[in-house]
Amino acid sequence: WSEASYVALSGFDAQLLEASAGLTYYKNNVGWHAKVGVLRDQARGDRPGGDRMGRMVGWQSSWPLGRGVVGELGGQWQQWQDDQVYSAGLIDVKRQQTTQMLRVAAVFKLNAEQSVAVEWRGTQNAENISIFSFGARGVQVSWRWQPLGLR
Repeated sequence: WSEASYVALSGFDAQLLEASAGLTYYKNNVGWHAKVGVLRDQARGDRPGGDRMGRMVGWQSSWPLGRGVVGELGGQWQQWQDDQVYSAGLIDVKRQQTTQMLRVAAVFKLNAEQSVAVEWRGTQNAENISIFSFGARGVQVSWRWQPLGLR
């Protein structure tokens, strides 16, 4: 479980619960991981829509592309359903949300502890309340540091 607290929107504070199972395979520097789960998002206040129930599927793979370069490919699918209508008298439906995400990355090893990752990520969020639907794409460059003593 985890907590989400919003300083400016306290009505959106929540406790998130996840029960999931995963399967991992790794051999010859090639790895695969898959995960399925159910989710519960419990509102701490009068959040529009109240509590939410959800489910998810996620996967990730990695493999060597060449000397010191690793490719990563992953995806995630989540679906949420509100317990209550979103905003009685204004939006009289229970919010239903389906989010899909795909990511592709190349990770360049700098030394035994550090690497630089260049990642593209695409997200599509479909909802029955159209003002909340969106599509997004982005590129991120990040530095990864993993001290040898923490592996």
